[in-house]
Amino acid sequence: MQARGDGLTPDGLVFIDCEATSLARESYPVEVGLGWCGGRTESRLVRPAEAWAGIPWDPKSSAIHRISPGELLTGGHGVREVAEWLNAACSGFTVCSDNPDYDGHWLGVLFTAARMAVTFRLANSYRLAGIILQEEPDPKTMFLAAKARVIAANPVTHRAGDDARFWAALFSDLFAARGDRNQG
Repeated sequence: MQARGDGLTPDGLVFIDCEATSLARESYPVEVGLGWCGGRTESRLVRPAEAWAGIPWDPKSSAIHRISPGELLTGGHGVREVAEWLNAACSGFTVCSDNPDYDGHWLGVLFTAARMAVTFRLANSYRLAGIILQEEPDPKTMFLAAKARVIAANPVTHRAGDDARFWAALFSDLFAARGDRNQG
């Protein structure tokens, strides 16, 4: 990543979000979503790995994302399938997360259960926004205005695909608002 945001383009970014059983250390991902600038979104429900048996669900988390354990058993994808999808879909992109600590933890839990290595690293969406907007006269106001526009057009649902789509739309708006003047 270049220091002044030069070379960063919407086409080079993918945004990731995870929903989980809780915010506790002993938790696991229940859904992973990806969003690209331009509107493409994909998500996968994660069928629990056998190693996760007995890990409790926090009712508060379930109330937020509205995913039930039964839904994962009937519609979830295996951990290896989700891990393979993520590695393939994220290849060649800067993978951005609004909370790399939590998302990184849940991706680690997922990839450990899949017995696979993560082939991408997470970038912090907020830091990346700061890099993109650092030459703007009022980057905070610009960020908050873009966020308000995107929230008005994309209501927050707390599902992984929708949350990833939100971040991709936000960055598309930021690039458009600054006029892409820092790009090649």
